[in-house]
Formats: sequence, C-alpha cells, structure tokens
Amino acid sequence: MKAAYRNDIRLSCAGHNLNLAVEKALKTEEAQVVAHAIKCAKEVVGYFKHSGTNRELHHTLKQDVSTRWNSQFFLLQSLASQLDEVKAILAREKQYEKLELLNSIHEKLLHDLVRFLHPLHTATVQLSRDHVPTSPDVWPMLHRLESLCKATAQDSESMRNLKAAFSVSLDEKYAIHPLHKLATDVSCQFGFQVPNVCRYSGTRRGVCTDAC
Repeated sequence: MKAAYRNDIRLSCAGHNLNLAVEKALKTEEAQVVAHAIKCAKEVVGYFKHSGTNRELHHTLKQDVSTRWNSQFFLLQSLASQLDEVKAILAREKQYEKLELLNSIHEKLLHDLVRFLHPLHTATVQLSRDHVPTSPDVWPMLHRLESLCKATAQDSESMRNLKAAFSVSLDEKYAIHPLHKLATDVSCQFGFQVPNVCRYSGTRRGVCTDAC
C-alpha cells in the first residue's frame, strides 16, 4: 500500500501542526512564567480530581491530558470561570499549599491565557473537521493565527513573550504548501464555502475572484 502512494504528495494535518506550534511555544524560555502558571493550575486541578471536591463545583475542573488537543485551554478555562469558588474550597479544606500555588498565578494572566488559547482551540476544531474538506481553510487560517501574535498595549510582559514565541513556532510548525493555496483559490472560484476566507484578501493570491 505504501509503495503505491510513495510518489504522491502527503500534506500533514494542519490541526496537529497548530497544536505542535502551541506546545513548542509554551516550552520556550520566553514562556517560563506562563508555563509555571499552567503547572500550578495543573496541581490545583489534580487535587480537586483526586480529593473528590471537584463534584462540589458548579462545573468540574478539566485536567490536562498530553495526548488530547487543547486540554490546557479547557483546564485554564474551567479554573478561570470559577476561581473564587475554587479558592473558597481550598481554604475550607485547609489546603494552604494549593491555595498559595493558585494565588501565585496572576489572575489577569490566567484570563489572558484563556483569551489567547480560545481562538487556537476554535482553529483546531475547524481544521480537523472530518465531514468536509479542510485544505482550503489552511492558508487563510494562517492570517488569523498571525494576528494572534500581535502584542497589544494591554498585554503583560509574559503575554508579549508568549506571543513572540508562538509567532516563531507557528512559522516552523504550521507549513503552507502550494497545494493549500491552490485549494483555497479553487474553492473560491467555484463557489465552495471557505469560512471567512474573503475577509483576508491579503492572504489570497491567484485565481480567486471578488465574486467568491
């Protein structure tokens, strides 16, 4: 079977490549503060999972699973959405070490991370759909991903560093092949739907017309 396709071009999964870029960015020296925050969050969530106190929350805390895409986003989101409730239970249970870990995470950084990772989760879902072709989405999606790397005046130093690291890892891991560009152009030309592709005229070239 492999021999039959040895001369064919194989395009790697864009959703997988995006997750590799996120993982690489989070492991860089520039993202040490963010990585420490995620590590502390994991320990707190681990306590709730193993102690049974997780069921006392309105929404259960989500664990990070290394083989599951976006699990760090779900972990941070579940924690950020009920931070006060989590702290109250830790104080009641006299889990002062875990409470100190949680307090070591700057609350703004926690919410900033959730806002940063949410569109990456959305992109992964879009790029990994199995009921429609996704190759036309890969190229225009790059524009959206690159926009996430732009620092804002409201960003902390930690978030600016993370965005810079993600920009580098995105260039390395999220590869655009000429066939991705062709798929986008052909989809536009023949009227197939490519979500939001026409918003990003700066990333479109070739045969795609204004009518798409």
